[in-house]
Amino acid sequence: MGTVATVSRTDLAVMDRLEGHPYWYERVEVLAQTDAVPVLAWAYMLPEAVPTALPTPEYFGLVLGAYEALGYDLSLLDTAMEH
Repeated sequence: MGTVATVSRTDLAVMDRLEGHPYWYERVEVLAQTDAVPVLAWAYMLPEAVPTALPTPEYFGLVLGAYEALGYDLSLLDTAMEH
């Protein structure tokens, strides 16, 4: 689940910095299924070689707020935190 948006090259560069690309997350092209049609989109993926850790409480709060604002199913976050 996610959000597909059209962004400028400048916005993409800002998102790259926020996501730590290319030093932390990798930006990869994916085929995203929308309500209408599949579209090519960028997604940020954590390379398998990078050790995973639980998010900080501050970051989790930001994600939780975004899920609430977008009307996403909050149980998905609970499930993710359990794994």
